[in-house]
Amino acid sequence: MLREHFERLTDVRQRHKVKYNLLETVLLTICAVIAGIDSWRQIADFCQKKIGFFRGKFGLGLSGGVPSHDTLRTIFGSIIQAEFEKCFVAWVRAAVNLTKGDVVTIDGKTLRGSRKGDCPPLHLVSAGANKSRMVLGQLQTDGKSNEATSIPDLLKVLELTGCIITIDAMGCQKDIAGKIAEKNDYVLALKGNQSNIYKDVLTYFEETLQNEKLYFSDNRLKTGEKAHGRIEKRAYYLSTDIDWLKDKDEGAKVIAIGAVWTETERKGLLC
Repeated sequence: MLREHFERLTDVRQRHKVKYNLLETVLLTICAVIAGIDSWRQIADFCQKKIGFFRGKFGLGLSGGVPSHDTLRTIFGSIIQAEFEKCFVAWVRAAVNLTKGDVVTIDGKTLRGSRKGDCPPLHLVSAGANKSRMVLGQLQTDGKSNEATSIPDLLKVLELTGCIITIDAMGCQKDIAGKIAEKNDYVLALKGNQSNIYKDVLTYFEETLQNEKLYFSDNRLKTGEKAHGRIEKRAYYLSTDIDWLKDKDEGAKVIAIGAVWTETERKGLLC
C-alpha cells in the first residue's frame, strides 16, 4: 500500500548523480518513523540494521545500500512538499478508517536533530488519530508562534467530518473554532492566552463549586493514580450553563465548558 501511494512522487534530482532510489528511500524512512524513530541519524542506523528485512519483506532492491543520515536529509529536502503531503494523506486515508466521534488531536512539534547550521529546526503541526495512534497529516510552519495560522490549512487537507478535534491553547481562537464547527465538534484548551474569557470561566467554576447545590454530581469525575513516586488526583467538571458566556459574544460556537483541578503529592508534600 505504501508503494502505491508514494510512487507518484517526482524525483527532481539529476539522474546521472542518483545513487539511491527515491521511492525506496521514502519507504525506508516512513517505516522507521512508524517504529518511533525521530532523527535522521537514528533513521539511518535503524534502516541499516533492518536492511535484510526491507529487502526480503518489502522486496526493495537497495542496490546502493542505505543512505547516510546526511543523505537522507538532502533527499527529503529535494522532495516537492505539496506532492509528498498529497501522497501521505492519500495513504493515511486508505490505512485509517475514521468514524464519527473519533478523536483527532492537532499539535505542534519541533523535529529533534533537524537544525543544521544557521537554519532553524523543522517545526510541524500534525493531526493524529487517538485510537489508531497514527499521524493523519502535517504541515511545516515557521515556528511555534505560527502554529495557529497553519491549523486551518491542515484541516483543509484532511477529511475529518464527524470527528472530534482537540487542540491545546494555541488553537483556542474564534476563527479556528468557527472553521472546525462547520464539520466537527471540538475541545479546545483555554489558558492565559485568552485572558478575558479565561478569567471569566475560572471565576464561574470557583464560585459555582463553592455551592454544592449549584452543581450536579453527574457532571463531575474524579480520578487518582500513583506512579513515579507521586500521587496525582484530578477532578473534572463540565457545565452546559453558558448563557452568560453567549451574552458576551464569546461562545457562539460553544455548547459546554469544563475545568480540571489537579493535586500532586510527592513524598507527603502537595505540589
